[in-house]
Amino acid sequence: MRVVAHRRWTRFASRFRRVSWFDDPLQDLADHAVTAQATALALPFLVILGRRDRFYDCEKTFARYSAVGDRVEVVEGAGHSPFLERPGEVARLLREFSGS
Repeated sequence: MRVVAHRRWTRFASRFRRVSWFDDPLQDLADHAVTAQATALALPFLVILGRRDRFYDCEKTFARYSAVGDRVEVVEGAGHSPFLERPGEVARLLREFSGS
C-alpha cells in the first residue's frame, strides 16, 4: 500500500480525478450493494471518510452510510486515504470503535 500511496504517485493520480473514466455511472449501484450487504450482516460498522476526498463526495457518502445505521466519522483535512494522511486520528477512531 505504501508503494501505491507514495506522494509522487498520489499527486500524479489525483490529476486525473476530473477525467470522465473516474466518474463511474454505476458507482451508486455498487455503493448501494455494499451498504445493503453491511446491513444484512447486522454488525456495527465504522466508516472513515476524508473531508477532501476527490474520488467520493464526502456528504453523499456520509448520508448513504448513515442512512443504514453505520457509524460514520469524517477526518478533516484528509483526502481519499485518511489512514495515510492522518494515521493518529484514524487510530483514535478505531480504538474508540473497538471499545464500544
